[in-house]
Amino acid sequence: MNLSHDVRFLAGLFQDKAFVKVANMAEAMFVSDAPRRIGKDALWERCKILHNNGFFAWETPGCMLCIDWSEDRWQQWMAEKQAFGFSARFPETDALWPAYMLGRLLAAHPSPLSKQPRAPLRVLLKNTNHSAGLCSAAQRVHEECAQRLREGQPLPASGAGLLDQWLRSTTKEASLW
Repeated sequence: MNLSHDVRFLAGLFQDKAFVKVANMAEAMFVSDAPRRIGKDALWERCKILHNNGFFAWETPGCMLCIDWSEDRWQQWMAEKQAFGFSARFPETDALWPAYMLGRLLAAHPSPLSKQPRAPLRVLLKNTNHSAGLCSAAQRVHEECAQRLREGQPLPASGAGLLDQWLRSTTKEASLW
């Protein structure tokens, strides 16, 4: 899953009047300085467009606009990924092992979509464009999932489908060389 389509949509919505980038925070997918750059009425109109296109937005006390997927969009994405499952082959490259191990763990512990935590899924999604970033994120999410298991909490099981697709595309690209 590549977030560049969403970034292009969001950048077009703000028409170069504000930056939009993938957020560094766990609570949102994207962040923008739109509240600092455009008027309240224009911001309100853009937030309505965001809502109509499957996004949810809120303003922080620091006048930043946090943007995330709407609940319906999350549910749709998670159902698609959970249905995809995890059947990737064990990667030959040891750098990919953290992603494989997390995928296996998540596939072994399915959870109802409504109970899956979003923050770990956001972390994985935000790093799908960077192999090293995703494997590093997978290690962190794996540790968080181990803690969640000890506490009897649900895991972000939909991440298994995301990791399966990512591993398949990554190993396919590597085999072309």
